[in-house]
Amino acid sequence: MSLDSGDNDPVRFWRYVAAALEHVRPGIHRQVTAILQGPQQLPLEPVLTVIVNELAAQPEQMGLVLDDYHLI
Repeated sequence: MSLDSGDNDPVRFWRYVAAALEHVRPGIHRQVTAILQGPQQLPLEPVLTVIVNELAAQPEQMGLVLDDYHLI
C-alpha cells in the first residue's frame, strides 16, 4: 500500500488499509466502511477490532507493506 501525506487522516488511512486487505479477507472493506460512515467521528477502536479479528481468522500468513509511511 503506497501512502502520501493525504493519508494522514485516520479515517482515510483505515479505509485504504481495509481496501488493501479486501483481497485476502473479502467483506472487510464493507465492515470498516460501515463503521466509519457514522454521523460523527467515532473512536477508531471498533475499526481496529474488526481488522484484528478478520486477520486472526485468516488461515494463511500474509503481510501488508506500508510504502512511504514516513510521509504520514
